[in-house]
Amino acid sequence: MPLDTAKQEDMFGIGDGDGQITEERETYIKGRFDNNDYLSDDDSFETLAPMIYQMQMVSKELSEIRRYLEAEVGDGAKGESGNTGARGATGARGATGSQGAAGSVPDMRGLNGNSIPTRAPKKGSGDLWNDRGTVKIG
Repeated sequence: MPLDTAKQEDMFGIGDGDGQITEERETYIKGRFDNNDYLSDDDSFETLAPMIYQMQMVSKELSEIRRYLEAEVGDGAKGESGNTGARGATGARGATGSQGAAGSVPDMRGLNGNSIPTRAPKKGSGDLWNDRGTVKIG
């Protein structure tokens, strides 16, 4: 499922127009943030506490998404013609075929729904197969 269109907008721009602040003002804001001023000013903290908490949760979620993308998705080049894509040199339809070279572990990064067999493999094999849209393990 593709990503939906982004719903957020920049809070401000840099310049002299409406909805913009100067670079000096941005530096000032960043300095206040870097110094954790929002945590030490009790009046501001009482007002901002719920928003600060929610922003912290969003920050953790973004960190987890980044961790997942780096660890599980990798650094890209996974399209139809990429070197690890479905038809690339090391992909599921690459030089060594859909199961990889004899005795080797196949490169799972190029695996997509079109390259998963539709017939159940031998039980206990650990091979993936497509059972009418549901990926199962043999």
